[in-house]
Amino acid sequence: MSCAISVKAFDGRQVLLLDQDWLHIRFRHPEVGFETALLSRALIQPDEAYRNGRGGVHALMRIDESHFLVVI
Repeated sequence: MSCAISVKAFDGRQVLLLDQDWLHIRFRHPEVGFETALLSRALIQPDEAYRNGRGGVHALMRIDESHFLVVI
């Protein structure tokens, strides 16, 4: 398995996005575009972050006045 990106997130965790995950994102969420830089920025320096009831972390980065990028 090849890795599309590997970043150290705002909370200190190392996050790996595998190629198969990136293909899923690109297919299901084409608005993200072709570059992983936006996802990396959201993980490294989110505008907001929340932990859900199952322990998953939601990192939010404001795109404009009415849109957020959410990385779970």
